[in-house]
Amino acid sequence: MLARLPTAFMCLALSLLLAHPAPARADSFVVGVEDTRYFPHYTFENGAYGGFAREILDAFFAAHGHTVEYRALPVQRLFKTFLDGGVDFKYPDSPRWKPDQKAGHAVRYSRPVVSYVDGVSVPPRALGRGIDRVASLSTVRGFTPAGWLDRIAAGRVALRESDSFRGVVEQAIIGRVDGAYANVDVTRDTVDRVLGKPGALVFDPDLPFERGRYHLSTLRHPGILDQFDAWLAREADRVAALKRKYRVGGAAPTAEVFVVGVEDNRYLPHYAYLDGEYRGFGRAILDAFFQAKGYPYRYRALPVARLFRSFVWGEVDFKYPDNALWSKELKEGKGVIYSLPITSTTDGVSVRPENRGRGLDSFRVLGTVRGFTAWSWIEHVKSGRVVLSENDSTLRLIRQAMIGRVDGAFANVDVIQYLLAHELKKPGGLVFDPSLPFTRSHYHLSSIKHPRIIEEFNEWAKSNGDLINGLKKKFGIRIE
Repeated sequence: MLARLPTAFMCLALSLLLAHPAPARADSFVVGVEDTRYFPHYTFENGAYGGFAREILDAFFAAHGHTVEYRALPVQRLFKTFLDGGVDFKYPDSPRWKPDQKAGHAVRYSRPVVSYVDGVSVPPRALGRGIDRVASLSTVRGFTPAGWLDRIAAGRVALRESDSFRGVVEQAIIGRVDGAYANVDVTRDTVDRVLGKPGALVFDPDLPFERGRYHLSTLRHPGILDQFDAWLAREADRVAALKRKYRVGGAAPTAEVFVVGVEDNRYLPHYAYLDGEYRGFGRAILDAFFQAKGYPYRYRALPVARLFRSFVWGEVDFKYPDNALWSKELKEGKGVIYSLPITSTTDGVSVRPENRGRGLDSFRVLGTVRGFTAWSWIEHVKSGRVVLSENDSTLRLIRQAMIGRVDGAFANVDVIQYLLAHELKKPGGLVFDPSLPFTRSHYHLSSIKHPRIIEEFNEWAKSNGDLINGLKKKFGIRIE
């Protein structure tokens, strides 16, 4: 009996060991990483690995008592070193990458660590124009612009390669190419932080893009990957906080792009929609605000009446210009929120300089643009004291006033002065006569769906008075 006791004891000990395995042994591991600058996801600069990936991996290995070394290698060499067993893990990796090279190797992948989007970022003014308006793209040398290969091969899109992300985005910002194809998070960081031009480029989800996920991979340590997967699930809140800190993983193709409804009309210097592009003072102000905030946005130009309907039906996020007095019945009960006044506007009579100040008694024929309501003259027209002469265009109206076929031209004063100077090359040919009836109002930015953004716009406008006045001066709009 005594001779058999050690055997029984050993069996008992073995059963206890199997029921309660010892914790995994703390070890040292080498993670192979890319020797490149890909911030905020990861970067290797001045001999140090950094970024979102570094914080995630450091936190995991520390939590399990492992020590870790990061070995940075060029991308192609990293793949070979990993498959040859020269590193324990590789990050980032994906089952979709280099499947031919990995054939025959039992590569294991962790659960997804973070999602990414590789796509085209464009200047805000070009957002939403569609693929047919893209004739050239920039990208990092060696980077494959998936989704664009057929167009590139057919010669419909020219590809310009650069050795750095900075070079890629700079080409798009200055207009040498129509867009920058790269990782959306990296593009945003390069534009906002490195170049200091937040909002100068925005991701366009209407153009071809590729979405994927980064994984940690290994050939030799599947047990450690199991630990990593469990840690990712257990520390989901911590991982989410790191994603927010580094602004990664959130550039989904469904990201909200604000649509600003504008008039499909020629009303310079205030605004105009010409050759498929919104222009003028209104454009300059709205660009400055949305770019300062980093919000993706685009303009949708519609005829005036249709724009009002689209606005109240929720088809656009904002409307410019707007005023609480315009289409009051249509907007009633819709909860429209208006910004502080952006600029004042005067609709009045412009006359030949020698007739300025003669007053209402000598005024007989009032010229205006067809469909434009001269509110301050309605009673005079109804009484027959003044005859209304309508024209199809503001330019024709101005010409009639200059040759004396009408006593004065009723329209927006800034618009008349702009057309005189820039279209007719006759600055001062007509002058505003404040002795005659006129209407003064203000232009506002309005929204039904985004009152918070209107509040942000108001705060931005208060803090950027000099910028706004400088733009008014640039476009020849009077400063009050």
